[in-house]
Amino acid sequence: MATAMALLRLAALAGAVALLLPGAAEARVLLSLDDFGAVGDGIANDTQAFVDAWEAACATGGNTYLNVPAGKSYQIWPVTLAGPCRGEIKLMISGNIIAPESPEEWEDGDQGRWLHFTGVGDLSLSGGGIVDGRGHQWWAGACEDENCTSYRQHEVAPMALHFEDCQDVSVKGLTLQNSQRQHLVFTRCYNVEANYLRVTSPEYSPGTAGVLVVSSTNVHIKDDLFSVGTLHWF
Repeated sequence: MATAMALLRLAALAGAVALLLPGAAEARVLLSLDDFGAVGDGIANDTQAFVDAWEAACATGGNTYLNVPAGKSYQIWPVTLAGPCRGEIKLMISGNIIAPESPEEWEDGDQGRWLHFTGVGDLSLSGGGIVDGRGHQWWAGACEDENCTSYRQHEVAPMALHFEDCQDVSVKGLTLQNSQRQHLVFTRCYNVEANYLRVTSPEYSPGTAGVLVVSSTNVHIKDDLFSVGTLHWF
């Protein structure tokens, strides 16, 4: 299996090299989740393809575009995408990235996160697509009183999109919706932009804050639309 995955990565990178854009000031490499075996039907677990694509992009110097193609929905389970990387990465989310619906998919990992970027610099997310936390089952298990006596009382719902110890990060032009808890979180980050976002969840969704900034500096948030639920925390 390891050999097969290594061959898949090499094949994807070989295809990417053929897409180097001529005349650019620096090399631009184009990758797609589909190059790494992603299905994009909203049912298949495309997490490993996402990880493999990230690792390939991270190892590629220069200016790398990683595309999440339009017209498809990629189900991604909890994942950490780590740096540092060799060059700048532009994650172009034109399609949909969706979470697994069941909280049980977090049992073997960190329940506090869904899409976690750590130690990354020169990273941008854009493309006009949707990041959907599908948090309805998490909301149903939220604590309803200060003693937290409802079911799932010992579990913490995930932050949907979490950047930790990152710098030079831009998140623009995306729709973030139905987060399990906070939609977008920056922790110990430097030089951040979060612009032209549409952040939505139903009014009955507890604790689904739009953007949370923790111990971060030089953060610019502007021209965003927020329509989220109550401030009741998990």
